[in-house]
Amino acid sequence: MIAVVEKNWKKLISLIVIIVAPIVLCAATNVLSQTEVSEFSQPKELKSESGTFWYHPHKHGMKEQSFYLVGESKIYYEKITPDIIKQDESIVLIHGGAHTGSCYKTTPDGRDGWAYYFAEKGFEVFIPDWPGSGRSGYVPLEKINGKLVVDGLLKLVEKIDGKVILVTHSMSGPYGWKLAELSNNKVVKVIGVAPGPMGNIQKISEIIKESDKELTINFLGREFNISLDNPFVCSEDFVNRKLIGENSKFFPRNYTKNYFSSIQTIAPYLFYERFNTKGSQLRIDDISKLKTIKFLVLTGTDDLDHPRELDEQIVTFLKDNGVNADFIYLGDIGIVGNGHMYMLEKNSTQIADVIYDWVLNN
Repeated sequence: MIAVVEKNWKKLISLIVIIVAPIVLCAATNVLSQTEVSEFSQPKELKSESGTFWYHPHKHGMKEQSFYLVGESKIYYEKITPDIIKQDESIVLIHGGAHTGSCYKTTPDGRDGWAYYFAEKGFEVFIPDWPGSGRSGYVPLEKINGKLVVDGLLKLVEKIDGKVILVTHSMSGPYGWKLAELSNNKVVKVIGVAPGPMGNIQKISEIIKESDKELTINFLGREFNISLDNPFVCSEDFVNRKLIGENSKFFPRNYTKNYFSSIQTIAPYLFYERFNTKGSQLRIDDISKLKTIKFLVLTGTDDLDHPRELDEQIVTFLKDNGVNADFIYLGDIGIVGNGHMYMLEKNSTQIADVIYDWVLNN
């Protein structure tokens, strides 16, 4: 009898172990998962009056949120809010062609980007993707032009509480000039980093040959083929010469593959406008609206499409029309060797310091 009871107890204990062990293991796993959420910044879906967004606790303790603004010019943007907001203005970082806002968040070699730099300085930072680009979602190619991009960015600028500083790069330069005109009640400073000019002063590119859906243009002595049906795909040569820069001393070349993986296509009409083909580049219609805003154009020494004299013309145009504008040529302050992607190069923090000092002093 005792033997039977003992045998039954052993069976019962074994059964309990079988049932309880997975529960204990699951609980332990949940505890571990909670630790991983905290440590590795797993995003959490939250709800707000403006819709669904994602909250990312960053390693620096900053709050990161992701939003969508819907409509024809729908736009995705991220917002980084520091623990303590020390600055009166917010900063909007606008990417250039073939990129998304992610170029401001991290570098190819894994360093924090300008978004976190400015957030650590106490700014609330907004990082959009152009309408029709990146995470902003699909828009038919024939509808994507500079006006659509500006309309989407304008919705974001007008939504931000308080005054705004725009930082544009390259192809987004004209979008920044136009946004300043359209929202001069909100925008107080514009920093153009190797920016494209406004259509008012950009030379119209020579058309070498043209058909209904394709054309070849001459831009600064180089030929470009533009298809109006298909997006422009950046070749390896284009990335190396134009974006990285053959003479760049600062691009992290050991991580070029990481950079290549981030490159986007460019919608055909955006590419068309970039060269001011047939006078298509965005223009400033009422330059008097820029007189309440301060402008900076920042240019490096080894940027293929941005020789000093070309970018300096933007500042000359603004000053000639009574607008407060400064020009900083990095070579004049001892920074020599930057290609085109200043925010990704190994001295990106040094260049961010230059921008920050200008913002503080203006």
